[in-house]
Amino acid sequence: MIYRLYSADRRAGSPIGETEMPSNFAALDWAQSWLREQSGSERYSIASEDGSFGATFVRTAGGQWYAIGQDPG
Repeated sequence: MIYRLYSADRRAGSPIGETEMPSNFAALDWAQSWLREQSGSERYSIASEDGSFGATFVRTAGGQWYAIGQDPG
């Protein structure tokens, strides 16, 4: 399945990254790796191409990233 990474809210514009992954867990791992290396903001979101999966990533004051599940609707 194809997953897309967005800055802030997935409804806010074009994806900043895209990959094909075999599972939601693999997509979250890819996104966290991308964020550790290239992030310039405090909030990102990831969504599957078919809309069945989504999560928001939030960076804490300590620099850690947390994924919070989103309602796919």
